Amino acid sequence: VRSFVPPGTPLAATGGQEIARDIFYVEPPPQGIFYPTDVEKYLSGTSFYMIARQRHEPLLSRLGRVEVITQSRHTRGEQGLPDRFTLFKIEPGKL
Repeated sequence: VRSFVPPGTPLAATGGQEIARDIFYVEPPPQGIFYPTDVEKYLSGTSFYMIARQRHEPLLSRLGRVEVITQSRHTRGEQGLPDRFTLFKIEPGKL
């Protein structure tokens, strides 16, 4: 994940309890934001990267332009593409 994020650019993870996986495996750990609906409270007004399930893209799109940077190939328990772990780049204010 860190190889896709420019140095000094904020990286966060959201999606409930499963963010613990991202915080544990990504070094240095991303900022954890438990609820996707709370992302704007913590990361508004600046470009940032977000680890989340693909299904959270519409919520993130309300913050600005969203770009998919990379995505997991398959995860255990996955029911379809919306369940894929995705690294998004969000540029607030740009739609």
